[in-house]
Amino acid sequence: MATPAAGRRSLSWDIAVTGATNVGIVGLNFGTGVLVARLLGPSGRGEAAVILTLAQIVGWLGSLGMNEGVTYVGAKRPHDMGRIVGTSLVLVVGLGTVGLALALGLLPVVIGADDPSLAIGRMFMVTIYLGVANGLFSGTLAGNQDFAGANLVRVAQPATYLVLLLAFLAFGQITVGTVLVAAGGGLAATVVASLARLWRTVGVGKPSLDIAKQVGSYGLRVQGSLLGDLGTARLDFLLLPTFLTPAAIGLYSVATNVSSIIVSVVGAVGQLAFPAAARRGQKDGTVLVGRLLRLLLSAGTLVAIPLFVLAPWAISLVYGEAFRGAATPLRILLPGVVFSMGSTIVAGGLQAVNRPLAASACQLAGLVTTVVGLLLTLRPLGINGASLTTTCAYAVILLMGMWLLRTEEHFSWRDALSPSGVVSDVRSLVAHARYARSRRPEEAAEPDDEVDGAG
Repeated sequence: MATPAAGRRSLSWDIAVTGATNVGIVGLNFGTGVLVARLLGPSGRGEAAVILTLAQIVGWLGSLGMNEGVTYVGAKRPHDMGRIVGTSLVLVVGLGTVGLALALGLLPVVIGADDPSLAIGRMFMVTIYLGVANGLFSGTLAGNQDFAGANLVRVAQPATYLVLLLAFLAFGQITVGTVLVAAGGGLAATVVASLARLWRTVGVGKPSLDIAKQVGSYGLRVQGSLLGDLGTARLDFLLLPTFLTPAAIGLYSVATNVSSIIVSVVGAVGQLAFPAAARRGQKDGTVLVGRLLRLLLSAGTLVAIPLFVLAPWAISLVYGEAFRGAATPLRILLPGVVFSMGSTIVAGGLQAVNRPLAASACQLAGLVTTVVGLLLTLRPLGINGASLTTTCAYAVILLMGMWLLRTEEHFSWRDALSPSGVVSDVRSLVAHARYARSRRPEEAAEPDDEVDGAG
């Protein structure tokens, strides 16, 4: 069986490569987002966004936290990776079936039993199997510390989506239905690429009931965190059809799409925090979380500032004048996006030290904030109220998570928020990335030696 991927590259190198990959994915997502917006208009984009969001939410909920479970178990049992892959294949069938049944029941409630897009939405819900598989396989790659493989397969989804959209455009067949087909094709490409990577690197072993129990135990404990995170991130899209028109939802979709640029550009840190910290253990993992939090909040703020200033002109130029109304909700969302990335780091730190219930408590607090905020603000403020609620919810999650992490001996609020340490962190990150790149893979630094920054 292939050896685990841990230790082949330094974490600094992994962060740098993941960041570069994210920039490429930003370009692909930006291209598809602009294409869909211009071809479907605000109303069509709003209809597609609601269906896509429902499938995504149910897919994540149907996974029952198993994505994080396979990441944690893989980080702790690196020599059982083949059996983890085999177990994941079995889980896809059961979890996907549960998710599909749930989605088919929710769809008429969300978009209306008489909505003309109901039939298309029902067919698209079959992709929930792909969503569950994508989450489990991506989690397994992360647990194996195979961040290079994870980056490769992540590109498959937006690239395939864009190619299929262009193909439909060439035949003059761009509709809400064909956009959903293209999205499903992109998801299928990611699943195939992930499984192929796992097959080549660790193989597919015999499913294990013991591994399934361990994955399930961890996953169920982190389910509250996932429920809260999903509610904070996506509940707005499920409630918007009740209060607003499809055109308004289309504007809000553009605002969230543009704000996600920050996550895509600097979110590499958040993607690596949980598996990297879990592999390092409690002491070194907690120190790493504090340093990554400091680096991410600083970088996110630097990217958010020009987006805030240029929002009206950039949106009109790229998406068209019809979407200029997305500028104000985008500006309100930007601080929340930075807070959300920080909350991802903090949640990863809590999960890495085997405190998933604490991470769940933070996300559930954010969910309560989201529900109350949306009910109070959607009718009087519309999409601006949704943006304001999201920003407030992520602020609650971040602050509560940092407050809970304070009990860990090696985590410090002062160090995590210290501006003086940012420059040192960046220099260390660049130095380690260059050092790791100059060495042969088998000589690369062990994970414990990476990301030495000012404490």
